[in-house]
Amino acid sequence: QDILDRLAAAERTMNQLMGIFDLVQKSTQLQELQAQSESPEFWNIPEKAQSVMKKIAALQDELQTWDKL
Repeated sequence: QDILDRLAAAERTMNQLMGIFDLVQKSTQLQELQAQSESPEFWNIPEKAQSVMKKIAALQDELQTWDKL
């Protein structure tokens, strides 16, 4: 039973760490999309620009939620 408890604890720790790395990836993706949105040609393709802006908003919301915790 002790081994099972330790394995379960290790799994919980691993899942927490994976969540942290996912946040780092999302933060990096947000920065990349924000840089794209600053390009003078960004709005040349309005549909793509709107999609990028929605993704930026979603990433900002998610990261702000985690920051509040």
